[in-house]
Amino acid sequence: MAWALAVLVTASCAPAAQEPGISAQSYLESAIGVLDRGIRADSPEWGVATREARAAISETSSVADVHALLDHLAVVAGGPHSWFRTPQEVQAWEAAATGVDGPALPSVVVEDGIGVLTVPAFALDDADLVQRYVDAGIAAVKPYTEVDLCGWVVDLSLNSGGNAHAMLAAVSPLLTDGVVMRSQERASPAVEIVVDGNTVLGAGQVLASGGEEVVKLNPTSVAVRHSGMTASAGEAVVIAFYGEPAARSFGQWTRGFTTGNDFVELGDGAGLTVTVRTFQDRLGTTYDGKLGPGVEGAGAAVGQSPGLTEEEWLLSRCAE
Repeated sequence: MAWALAVLVTASCAPAAQEPGISAQSYLESAIGVLDRGIRADSPEWGVATREARAAISETSSVADVHALLDHLAVVAGGPHSWFRTPQEVQAWEAAATGVDGPALPSVVVEDGIGVLTVPAFALDDADLVQRYVDAGIAAVKPYTEVDLCGWVVDLSLNSGGNAHAMLAAVSPLLTDGVVMRSQERASPAVEIVVDGNTVLGAGQVLASGGEEVVKLNPTSVAVRHSGMTASAGEAVVIAFYGEPAARSFGQWTRGFTTGNDFVELGDGAGLTVTVRTFQDRLGTTYDGKLGPGVEGAGAAVGQSPGLTEEEWLLSRCAE
C-alpha cells in the first residue's frame, strides 16, 4: 500500500521473510523488525513494550499468541495510525479496496460554471490499477483545459486515504509544478515530493505519472473540500495545496492522520501497517493532527474572510 494508508502511501507491500512452521518467537522478532521503523519506536515505551512482548512469548507459544500482541505493539511503535490485521482481515480489506467492479475513480462534474474534481479513496498499489486511477483523474480534467470556468473544487470529503502518490498525480493538472509537500521519516532528512507536469517524484524517483501528453490548467481559484472523513493520503492531498497561490481549504476538520504508513505482509498473510513518516507542506510546516478549513494562498495562512462559503469565495474571485 502506498504511503498514506494512510498515504505519501503512501507503503511497502514486501512480505517479511518467514519459513513455513516458523516459531512464535521468530515470528515476533520479524514483526518487531518491521515496527522498529515506526515514528515512535525510539521512545522508552517502545522498549518496554518489546521487552514485555518477548517475555510473554515462549517456545510453546503459537503464532496466534503473537497476533494478540501485535495491534498494541503497532500503536506503541507508530501511534494511532498504525494497526495489525489477521490474514482474514487482510483478504477482506484488499477485496473491499478493489470492489466488485474495480476501485472508485476520480471524476469531474461542472456545476454553475465551477468544475468539481472528486478524488476518492484508493488503497491499492497494483501498477495497472494505479495507472487507471491516475489516468481517470487527468482525463476527467482534460476537456476543460480550453474552457473558461469560474473555478475548481477538489473534493476530498469522502477520501479516507490510501495511495497518496496516485492521488497527487490525478490532481496534478491543478497543482503548480515544483515541490508540493515533503515527507520525513524518523532521524532522516525530509524528502521533497515534486510535481512535474503530471508526474509525481520523490527523491528523484517517479512515484506516479500520467501519459505522454501533459494536461495542466491555470485556474483562477481552487477550493479544497474536506471533512471529518478525510484522512491520511486524503489529508496529504489537502497539504499539497497548502501554499498553492490560487487555493483555499473549506469544510470540516479532517480525521487527523497526517502521517504516512508502510504496509508489510507477514509470512502467514497477516499484515502490519505502521506509521513511518510525517507530512510537511511545501513551506516546511510539519503537521501532526487534524487540518482545519480556511488555509489560503501562497503563505498557507488562515484566510481573512472566514465567513465566506466555498461557493461565495469561488464566485467572488471569479468576479475580480
